[in-house]
This record gives sequence, structure tokens and C-alpha cells, in this order.
Amino acid sequence: MTVGGNNKKYIVLVDAIVPLVGELKKEFKYQPMYIHKAQDRLQHARAIMNDEHGNREPLFVAVHVRRTDYTGYLRSGGVTMTADINYYRHAVAWMLRKLTSDSESSHNIAFILASDDQVWCETKLLPEIQEEIQSFGNETNLGGSSVFYLGEKETPVVDLVMLSSCNHSIISYGTYGLWSALMVNGWTVVYDILLTLVKIKRQNEINTIFLHEDKPTCPKGVVTVIDGGRLCNKIFEYVSVWALSRSYGLVPYVPTLFVGVHVRRADYIGYLRSGGVTTAADINYYRHAVAWMLRKLTSDSASSHNIAFIIASDDDVWCKKKLLPEIKKEISLFGNQIKLGGSSVLYLGIKTTPVVDLVMLSSCNHSIIAYGTYGVWSALMANGWTVVYDMAVKNKPKAVKKMNVPMEFSKHLHKNAPREAGRSIVLEWGDVAQGLKGYPLTKDGPRIPSGS
Repeated sequence: MTVGGNNKKYIVLVDAIVPLVGELKKEFKYQPMYIHKAQDRLQHARAIMNDEHGNREPLFVAVHVRRTDYTGYLRSGGVTMTADINYYRHAVAWMLRKLTSDSESSHNIAFILASDDQVWCETKLLPEIQEEIQSFGNETNLGGSSVFYLGEKETPVVDLVMLSSCNHSIISYGTYGLWSALMVNGWTVVYDILLTLVKIKRQNEINTIFLHEDKPTCPKGVVTVIDGGRLCNKIFEYVSVWALSRSYGLVPYVPTLFVGVHVRRADYIGYLRSGGVTTAADINYYRHAVAWMLRKLTSDSASSHNIAFIIASDDDVWCKKKLLPEIKKEISLFGNQIKLGGSSVLYLGIKTTPVVDLVMLSSCNHSIIAYGTYGVWSALMANGWTVVYDMAVKNKPKAVKKMNVPMEFSKHLHKNAPREAGRSIVLEWGDVAQGLKGYPLTKDGPRIPSGS
């Protein structure tokens, strides 16, 4: 199954995922910071319910309303009847009947709404759901029922965790609502586009096509995805990779950005000191460089990646004992960002194979280097960003500027660079390339003759 709009298609292998839902919930966990925020919203609803309907254990029913661009996308595909107020009223009525008839004890029932169209929900849908609740009346096992709009368009991750934390679900279409319903253990009411009716399913009873006896054989290999779309498009793409890997014994591969980190020490530190350089690249420099790279790569990227820092050095003992633990701390402090799948640091250098190490560092997407021709060459061979130790500022605060190349040119190209970030600098290869063509470098960059 693929979903998407504007000619974009996103992989959603629901039939592969559903048989593994139990394992999926153990494997994929929401981050505690989002869980706490989501629980705060639900506790707010719980407190209001207790005041209005008495102190009873509430059942939360998530209601996700997908509108805006998705309605147009469905119509462009020939779907003329989309989920409207009547659908949600019918779904609420069904859920009230089901939950009061199934339960042996009295509960408060809270309908929790979130949507990409808050105005429509608050002005049109909420009054209708409130009317549906009133018309249902007071049943024996219904302590009371209310509806709340608790979604916030600016916090889609918190909204998703909140909906996933409910007991039951009402959804229409789209990956966002579908994912939240998969994370819930109870009943889900789903809008059936094909029949333009309501389809009632229990998550652990969903019929699936992608099942057991007739699985095609597949040679041992790798399964991956080029991700795209918004939050839950990405989630389903990666979960589809995970599900296929479990079903067929494939190796799941998530796109990774590699950052080569070359650490030059040994005899070079003595050489620098003999030349009057008293402050060499230390742990603080590499921590700062890693933090800058994490911020840059997560802010620049439109999609989620794993980020791997690959270290090679002429001093493997110092790197493994001193530097690796500190970089791990920096990664941990950075926390889990939306566009960061995950980040790790690996020491992969082998002192006896310097040529292999050089090729490995040159094959990375980005670079962190200190000094020396070895690191400079590997950075020149990489196409991405390079953070370079700037010896010129010595004990002054560090500076990170823009892009890709050796420190020899840093003082010329970015003499007036801001120094707020630290003792490192990043330069633009295009500027340096002009300098290498023979144009004189000035404090404002290369002076290119007119007519060139």
C-alpha cells in the first residue's frame, strides 16, 4: 500500500506490520519527554471529568481528524465522499454503546480530539459530538461523557503520543491516525473509503492479507527505504522496513550519515609546541565539533537519519579511553531530535593500515579534523561539511563558520567570522577553489579580476 499527495508516494506496508503489532509496541517506544507532556494533557481532561461526572476511572477515546490537504488528495484520486460530521457522530455513538455494554463497571468516557484543522473541529465538530453524547443519555455503566480538543498543531509529536496513550480510537484516514490506532490496545473505528461506511475493527483481530503459509521465498539480503513525507509517513516507512526484515530474515538498513573524525596526536603535538602552539586540539574541541555537527545535520536535513561518528587516529589508546566516552556524553546531552534517528561513535581506525583508514575517512559524508595533511586530505575528498581546528585563535573562544576545507585558508576567508561557538572553523570549498586558481586571498575573500 502506498499513500501520498502531490505525486509523492510513501510506503505503508500495513499487512506486514499488523501481525507483528505486539512485538512492535515493545520495539518502538516514545521518548519520556513526550510521554510526560501527553499525560499532562490527559490528566487535565481527567480532572475536569471527575469534577463534572464524579470520581471514576476514565476511558479515553482518541479521535484523529485528518483534513486540510488530504481531503483534496482523496478527491484527486476519485474519492468523492470523505469523513464528515455524520461519520464522527456515528462513530462516537457506536463507541458509547460498545464501551457501556462491554464494561461491568461504571466509567467516565472522554473523547480526545486532535487534528490538522483545529478551527473546523472546535467550531463544527465539537458541538455535534456534544449533541451526540447528550442524545445517548445516561446509561447504567456510563458515569459521564465529555469531548475535549487537546491537540496543538505546533506539537505534532506530543499529539501523536497523546492519541496513542488512549484506550480506544476513532480515525478517518492517513498514516498519522493509523499509527496512533496501532499503538492503542482497544477498539478502533475506521472510515471505509471504499464503501463510504464505517468499519469497526479490534486491533488484535484485524484480518491481514500478508500472512503465513504462502510467503514468497527471498534470498538473504538488505531491505531499506528512502524516506519522505511528514512525521507518520516516516514512521511507517521505517516500521515497514522493520516488519519486512522480521518476516523474511532480511537485514534492515536505515540511511546513515557518516562523519569522519581524524585525531592527529603522537609526534605532531610536540611539533606544534616546538613552533609555539601551546594549545592543541583537546577533548573540548572534539566535543564542541560533534555538537556543532549534530545541530547542523539535524537542522539541514528534511528527513531523519542515523548519524555515525567514525574515528581514526595515530593514538588509538587515547581515543578509546579518553575521547570516545566524552563524545558519547555529548551525543547523550544533545538528546533525541525529531530529525535524528540515532547517533553513535565508533573507533574503526587500525594503526597498521593507514591507507585503509584514509579511504574510510574520505568515504564519509562530513568531516571533523584537527591539523596535519592526513586529515586535510580526507576532508578534501569528502563532499560535505568540515569542522577544522583553528590554531590562529589559540585560547580565544571558538568559531564555527561555513563549509569544507583546510585550515590554511581559514584566517584569510573568515578573518571576521564570529567567535561565539568555539575554536573551530568551517569553510566554503567554492571560495577556496577560487583562491587555488591563483586569485589573491584578502580578508574579504578572493580578489577576482574583472572579466574572469
